[in-house]
Amino acid sequence: MAQKENTTIIDGNKAYEKGDYVSAENYYSSAIAINGENAIALLNKGNALHKQGKFTEAATFFDAAITLTNNNVIKNKAAYNKGVAEAKQKNWSNAVSAFKQALKLAPTDVDARENLQKAMNEIKKQNANKPQPNKNKPNEQKPKDQNKMSKEQMENELNKLRD
Repeated sequence: MAQKENTTIIDGNKAYEKGDYVSAENYYSSAIAINGENAIALLNKGNALHKQGKFTEAATFFDAAITLTNNNVIKNKAAYNKGVAEAKQKNWSNAVSAFKQALKLAPTDVDARENLQKAMNEIKKQNANKPQPNKNKPNEQKPKDQNKMSKEQMENELNKLRD
């Protein structure tokens, strides 16, 4: 069973290298069907999905690979790739979290550090573009009811009625 699983992953890798990401995804899916906890198959399927522009699905498989392996190299690659997938979707806070996780696993990873900085800059840009509530402004008073009359207006109306 393990040999079939590994052969299927190798076939997926060959398809991936040729740029046939749909076939690669199918091979990795077959390997996952044999062993749903194969982190390499999960990581590779995430990569194949990413190449197809299916970033949300890819991030799900990267998460699964991170969760199911104790291998820090695989965890690092999956976390980094998840960060890239989240960034492609402009999910900046998720991208920041993923890149931080990748850096914890590989503190010297220059690409993860640079992408983390880019994602953090995007969050800063978004926050700078949001209108900030001005706390120096006094609270605006609610407009008074238009139907209410002042005391002087009521006296004038009463005088008209008397006349």
